[in-house]
Amino acid sequence: MEAVLEDIAGPGGCVQTEEPIALGSAIILTIGGAKFSGHVCYCVYRDYGYFVGLRFSEDKVWTVDQVVPQHLTNLETLMRRAG
Repeated sequence: MEAVLEDIAGPGGCVQTEEPIALGSAIILTIGGAKFSGHVCYCVYRDYGYFVGLRFSEDKVWTVDQVVPQHLTNLETLMRRAG
């Protein structure tokens, strides 16, 4: 299933989907060539889609060194550019 990555942090993330995913479902989130396994910890409908919370397995924690999502905003960089 394709999903829009809304948020990502070390222990998990949030994706937006068109269909609900059951709580506790096993997942594999693939970003580029990196894969993160875990499970669904929440699924709520908001406005125009389902927001699905993902909790990664303890042995697979996301870091910026592994993969940087294309839309990830670095606030430090933006502040430096603003002067």
